[in-house]
Amino acid sequence: MKFLHVLICLSVGYASTKKEQLIIDFLEARYSGDTLLVKSMLADDFIYEHTPYSGLNITTSYSDGSLTITGFVSEDSVSNKLQVGDKIHEINGETIPNVQLPVKGPSGEVIQLVITKSGDSTFTTDSLELQLIQYSQNTESFLQDIIVYEQQWYDFHLEILNILSRKDQIMIHYHWEGSKTEKGAVYHFYAMELIQRDNNTGLIKSIEGVWSEKQFRDQFK
Repeated sequence: MKFLHVLICLSVGYASTKKEQLIIDFLEARYSGDTLLVKSMLADDFIYEHTPYSGLNITTSYSDGSLTITGFVSEDSVSNKLQVGDKIHEINGETIPNVQLPVKGPSGEVIQLVITKSGDSTFTTDSLELQLIQYSQNTESFLQDIIVYEQQWYDFHLEILNILSRKDQIMIHYHWEGSKTEKGAVYHFYAMELIQRDNNTGLIKSIEGVWSEKQFRDQFK
């Protein structure tokens, strides 16, 4: 059985508006896996812009001491140099088992790679620049992630730290923590999100993750 605890911690004397309470209800439904309610609150052209980060713009899987490229976060020039199935054996002179992942650094920093192309055993060297990447999701992808995420957790606690609204925009700051098993280890994160609503229908048009101090500090080695 999954348990949900919601705590609203706002300044003394503060009362959330109806619009703000709807956003809190949306968050509760989102993390408890209620995709029917979530979908009913989204506009047809909804988009979720994840928190941006500095990275190599590739997705990989680890096997036998190398990273196999499985895809690209967004379409750009990286896909002209690398393809799905290529393997990365070294990053900046270090073999993959000795590399601290994910690769950190400021946007624009050049990263040296030793790779083998898909279907080829010849080692070649190449370089890529770290990029500022922001992954986007439409309604279908967003709802699918909600289902997968909800299935991973036994219970969770959602704490609303602050919520501010102005016209059709809401900024919400919250703390999530949960465990995968009863009395298991507790995992947690803090998030700030800018939510845009349609002023006529009240439906959510977009959610954008806001860059936090952690994302900034992650650029430093």
